[in-house]
Amino acid sequence: MPYKTEHWKLAVIEHDRASKRIKEFFTKIWADDIILHYVNWSRSQTKKGIIKETPDLGKQKGKILTLYGDGGYHHYTYGLCLKVAKRKSKDYIYVHADNHTDARKCDDPIGCGSFVEDIADKPRAKDILLLGTTYGSNEKNRTIVTVETLTSKNAKEDLRKALKAKQQKDVYASFDLDVLNGIEITTSYGTGNLSLENLLDAIEVISEEKNIISADILGLTGRIKRHDIDLEYTEPISLLTYAVLAAKITGKDTKELEKLRGYFKNKEVYADNLRERVLLREEFRKITEQLKV
Repeated sequence: MPYKTEHWKLAVIEHDRASKRIKEFFTKIWADDIILHYVNWSRSQTKKGIIKETPDLGKQKGKILTLYGDGGYHHYTYGLCLKVAKRKSKDYIYVHADNHTDARKCDDPIGCGSFVEDIADKPRAKDILLLGTTYGSNEKNRTIVTVETLTSKNAKEDLRKALKAKQQKDVYASFDLDVLNGIEITTSYGTGNLSLENLLDAIEVISEEKNIISADILGLTGRIKRHDIDLEYTEPISLLTYAVLAAKITGKDTKELEKLRGYFKNKEVYADNLRERVLLREEFRKITEQLKV
């Protein structure tokens, strides 16, 4: 049974090279409300600094899906989650879809690899569900749904069981796209082992079993080059991955987006020189000028 759709707004936070491209793309294709924020995130290592620098999206009516760029800023989810949960839920769990647990202990008060436990502190998430990590966690009382689980034939049933075990109805969900494999997205922090289909199935189950009060997506690399290939010419798949996931979370039909993404995915396999990648990017630009989600 399809899950109930509710009104969502999109918030795009422009803070680096990657998020600028995300902003340009989504302001063209997204037909609904988009809230734009231009911020100078400093990668602060203090909770007070993050809270100060993070826009208070909890003041917005309805549900907010926040899009931002490089995974090195993932600890700003702490501020986003805190401000949303403060106004929208007193009893929620935090779902962390990521190749990493981001729960390690370090000298800094908070960082992109060590903020998850802080969400159980001041935002007071009742529980934390780690989704798709390929790394272990030493933290107690945390539910881990592994890559093996999410790629198994019983993935939906096993995730549903894990969610039903939580009495809290509300969820704040954060999706770092390095949880996906390298075919699906280009990130700065390596990639995991999930396919886009695996992650879409997980979102469907979460949406059916829980009330997602708000969510965020991040992970697109802000770096300019990798292996001497300008990433500007490999972005169609990455940006369409963002679009498919954003549509799925907000309850839109993803069929046409997935079809378009599959088309560019197949074409990129054969774009093995710079000229072909330039032509592919130009085709992507022309097609998405007419695209409305």
